[in-house]
Amino acid sequence: MSNIQKLKKKAAEFELKKQPDKALAAYIELLAEYELSPEEMDVALFNRVGDLLLRQGNVADAVDYYEKAVDHYSDGGFH
Repeated sequence: MSNIQKLKKKAAEFELKKQPDKALAAYIELLAEYELSPEEMDVALFNRVGDLLLRQGNVADAVDYYEKAVDHYSDGGFH
C-alpha cells in the first residue's frame, strides 16, 4: 500500500472516530504528498479539508482550501 493510500485510510478512520483535528492533519499531510506527484492529485481533498475547517469555524482557512481546489480544477480544464 502506498503512502498516499495509507494517509487516505488514516484520515477516513479519524473522521469516522469523530476526530476532525487528526483527520485534518492527515489530509493536509496527504495533500503535501500529492505535491510530490501532482499528476495523481485528488482535487476533491481540498474541498474535504475546506469542509472540515468550516465545521470548526475556521472560515478563512476553509476559503483558502476552496480556492486551491478551484485553481486545480481550472488548471485541469474544468471551468
